[in-house]
Amino acid sequence: MFNPLKTTVKLSIPRVSGPVDKWRIVITAIMKTDVTRHEFFKNGTLMHTVDMPIDLKDAFAVVKASLNHEGRRLDFEVGALSLMKMGAVVYENGEVVARSSNKPFYDGGKTSALFAKIDDVIESTPEQDAEAREKLERSKALYPAIGVDIAMAILFFFVAREFGLITAALAGAGVTIALTVIDRFVKPDLLGGFAAFGVVMALISASLAYFFQDDLFIKLRGSIMGCIGVCFALADAYILKGDYLGKRMARYMEGLFAIKQRAASLAMAVSSALIIMVDTPLAFMLTTDQWIWYNSFLDGFIAMPIFFGVMYLARDKSNV
Repeated sequence: MFNPLKTTVKLSIPRVSGPVDKWRIVITAIMKTDVTRHEFFKNGTLMHTVDMPIDLKDAFAVVKASLNHEGRRLDFEVGALSLMKMGAVVYENGEVVARSSNKPFYDGGKTSALFAKIDDVIESTPEQDAEAREKLERSKALYPAIGVDIAMAILFFFVAREFGLITAALAGAGVTIALTVIDRFVKPDLLGGFAAFGVVMALISASLAYFFQDDLFIKLRGSIMGCIGVCFALADAYILKGDYLGKRMARYMEGLFAIKQRAASLAMAVSSALIIMVDTPLAFMLTTDQWIWYNSFLDGFIAMPIFFGVMYLARDKSNV
């Protein structure tokens, strides 16, 4: 039966005289004891066993063993040829007498670095565990704000379908202002720390919807608000060094990766600009009904990868 934790390397080692000896090296990961066992068989007879502790930081280490063969000392080296394949080389007096493959041993590369990181997580200290729990609690605190964002998208869709885009725009702004007031009296953070910024943007949005009561303008409202958001984000990055928007966005990203607050502000500006470049042409191309569907349900599938992609590129690489 196939065992993904066991692999076999076969070698033919010539004798001084007579036929060659068939060697088999069976490598088995024994998870219960956290060791990798290397069994050396000569013509079906077990000759030697080497147990190596499983160490993710040194997952691709070459295992060495010295065995007697007809009075000769043979030095075996067993190592990985790739992520899935093992190989072996046999030396006598420094000269190669047999090898299972001409490929060199695999040093692990980026995979070794990844395994080392996993090992660091597994062997985390109590202080690191406490920090991880703290991050998890901060991430959980953002769940109500994410739920509010989803509810707002659904509300906009139904109001826009029943009462038109202008009413939906005004209703969205009104609900945002109402949530800001409620947010001050309830324990969960309903706006993810963006309460003041949300009020300012809601008032601007409501003013635009009220004074420019035109469907095309309402469809372009997202792009206009995006441009204003880009300006705010750039001001936050260069004047406040990310101390308002960037700080709050870095808190959002904390569960995924670390990002410095000024870099988060700049990433907000860049991602918003890219989303505007997608949304603006669609405002002219789509009918009102098509745009309502797009804005309520499809826009997020385009905007989120852009947003998180830019944030990922801007992440703090000092600890990577």
